[in-house]
Amino acid sequence: MNRFLLTNLLCLTILLFAPTGCFNQQKDFSHNQLTELEKYTDHPDSLQAALNLFSDKEKENGFLDYLYMKAYANIGDYHRMDSMYHIASDKFKKLHNRFMQFDTEFNYASSLNGAQQFNKAHIVLLNLLKEIKKYKAEIPENVRREFATLTNMTLYEMAYNQLSRNCLNEASNTVSHAKSELAVAKDTSLLIEAYNLSGLIYKRMAQLDKAIDDYQHALELVTELGNNHQARIILNNIASLYTELEENDKALRIAREMVNRFPERDTTSIGDKIYHLTELNTIGVLLSNANLNKNAIDTFRVALHQMSEKIPAGLKLLIYSNYAKSLAAEAKTDSAIYYYQKALQFKKETRHEFNKANLDYLYGSLLFHKTDSLKQAKYYLQEAIDFYRLHPSRVLSKALYSLAELENKLNPSSQKAYKLMQEAFDSEQKLMQQDFQNKLSRFEVKFKTKEKELKIIELNRKSEKERAANHIRIIIFIASLLLISTLVAVLLYYLRKNKIIYTLNQQSLQEKIARKDLESKLLMNETNQRLTEQYINGLEDSNKRTAKTLHDGICNQLLTIEMILNHKEEKCLQKQISQIREEVRTLSHELSYPDFKNVRLSQVVNSYVSNLQKAHIFEINCFIDEKIDEVLLDNDQHLEAYRIIQESVGNIIKHADAKHIYLTLRKEENVIDITIEDDGKGFSKETCHDGIGMRTMKERIGLIKGNIEIDSTLGKGTIVHFWFPCTCYNKEK
Repeated sequence: MNRFLLTNLLCLTILLFAPTGCFNQQKDFSHNQLTELEKYTDHPDSLQAALNLFSDKEKENGFLDYLYMKAYANIGDYHRMDSMYHIASDKFKKLHNRFMQFDTEFNYASSLNGAQQFNKAHIVLLNLLKEIKKYKAEIPENVRREFATLTNMTLYEMAYNQLSRNCLNEASNTVSHAKSELAVAKDTSLLIEAYNLSGLIYKRMAQLDKAIDDYQHALELVTELGNNHQARIILNNIASLYTELEENDKALRIAREMVNRFPERDTTSIGDKIYHLTELNTIGVLLSNANLNKNAIDTFRVALHQMSEKIPAGLKLLIYSNYAKSLAAEAKTDSAIYYYQKALQFKKETRHEFNKANLDYLYGSLLFHKTDSLKQAKYYLQEAIDFYRLHPSRVLSKALYSLAELENKLNPSSQKAYKLMQEAFDSEQKLMQQDFQNKLSRFEVKFKTKEKELKIIELNRKSEKERAANHIRIIIFIASLLLISTLVAVLLYYLRKNKIIYTLNQQSLQEKIARKDLESKLLMNETNQRLTEQYINGLEDSNKRTAKTLHDGICNQLLTIEMILNHKEEKCLQKQISQIREEVRTLSHELSYPDFKNVRLSQVVNSYVSNLQKAHIFEINCFIDEKIDEVLLDNDQHLEAYRIIQESVGNIIKHADAKHIYLTLRKEENVIDITIEDDGKGFSKETCHDGIGMRTMKERIGLIKGNIEIDSTLGKGTIVHFWFPCTCYNKEK
């Protein structure tokens, strides 16, 4: 769905009908002027032509900067968009124009989502929702409807952001809240978007029945409005969902309805071209699933002919990948490999992880079955498996079976093939159980609906009782047949898989017997070697800990002192010297860790940020989730997390030339998630090698069983993202 479809309309409404008081604005613009201005925001060069609509005084009220922000966002110049956002926002704050301030922040966050800068957008949206709540009581009566629309759109945008960051439970809760508010406000257009987004969230959560219900609800609403464009989009989503359920006939029927039911639209705009290509891709996939591969190939060729450079990389990857799959089904292996490789060119440019993983599986499977490139096939199959282990899908068991066959072909005596086969078997069992539950759930809904209808008939037409009873018996009979057939299928599956497992077990047993004698001979040598290694490793660990403490603790404190000296903040200097003295004293007591028993991570980080802010070198924005204090962290977790934050900020100060730092600490279920982002000069991953700082950060996160990702782009800053497990507790205890 087009998330920005209602944004421009809302902006225009706000500009025309803004209230008085603290939400006051200049009333220097006519309706015709504002309508004219909205036409120029497609491109900054076009907006230059509208400058004559502004007087010198009007150019200082923030509206022109606001329009430039939107124009730069439309062409993907996010660096200049950032600059115009800060200028416009500051002007609206000075004029106490809360309405335009909030609208500017909303559009900025939406653009960040569109640029896939989800962490940064999340911080902006969180602050915006807090500000909206804070000033809600001051909203004048004549603008409450427009303000409610902005609030609901912000909730929708937050749900989309949470979905993009794979925070599915949070996304589900947020979009449910948005649906309730939109239903009360009777905002049907945005409610349709919310139901469509909710369907997508449930689909990602594998709650397919709920996804279908939300898509159907959205379709009912859009049919009432008569919006053919939105109806086609929702039907496309429903068809994709039925494809996921492997109900290909139903999916193909809906796709044909999508094409035949609604008249063709103009595809001159880039947005309409994207929707049209998405529809063609869906129809091509459905034709392929129905074994109509020649028709599918023709459909994909039409899509390829209509593609241009402005089409998103994710959609290009999808069309090339599905086209290659259809070619492979027609035994056109060379052509299929060519288009799979075309799809791989867009892999780094998109964050659609599921589509990337599916591409890896399809390409790896083709290489394994149709070529001799076994090592290359193994690489792509492993890439797909690594992703699907974290995000369960039907593809996982297929990829595991293929990799098991490949491993057995490379090394027939290897136990790895057996383990992969066992994992594939377990994965397929879980999917079968889930499918069975989904079928039972859908049948239960149908049964209850039919039962209610029969009760009404019984009350009004007693003569039809026997017929109703027969109807129920037929339904029960069908349900019984469904259950029996499912059980038979499961039994046959077990028999087939057990035969494979038995064969692999026999191979494994022979290998174990051969290894037993060798292991007994090496046991004594291994024991002696292990004792020696333990002693050496103990010395190495001690040295590493000393180096990390000196580097991450004292060195970063000295850097802060250097910064404070440059700005003559003597009080801060005194405090920093005291902190260094404490760390040196701690280091002298056998390099023991700071004691975090009586202080929380949030307190330490806030203190650290406060000291940095006093230097006035850059702006540091810190957001700490309140849920952080609801977790139990041991001393090591506190220390290592704090040191990583120190090292990251220290690197920004030394190398980044940044003006802004964004520090976010969140709790996601049983995980602490921390992000440090800057708008500095960044660095190239190809030319940059890990120094002691990066190495120690990776070692530290490993000590607390966490993970770390460092992403940087020249001219666009750096993002350090790390997370580690934690234990929740009840505050009331």
